[in-house]
Amino acid sequence: MTPIFTDAEASSQSEDSSRIMIEMQAEILASIPRNNPNPLTDGPASHSLSYFVIWPLYLVGVMDLTTEAIRLWFLRGSR
Repeated sequence: MTPIFTDAEASSQSEDSSRIMIEMQAEILASIPRNNPNPLTDGPASHSLSYFVIWPLYLVGVMDLTTEAIRLWFLRGSR
C-alpha cells in the first residue's frame, strides 16, 4: 500500500489533529457550567439543556487524549 503522506506530513497532521482534539475537549468542558439549569430561576425549557450535553461529554470521555484526571472529574460529577 502506497503511503498518502510523507513521514513529515503524517507527523504534522497527527500533531494538528491532537491539538484540535484537545482544544475541542477544553471547549466542551468549559461549556458545562452554563448547561446546569438553576431550578429557582430557569424555566422548564432550560432543564432540557442538560440532556444535550451528554453526547459531547461522552465524546470527551472516550478520546484517547483524555487524561485520567478529567475522567475522574466527570465520574465524581455524574453521581
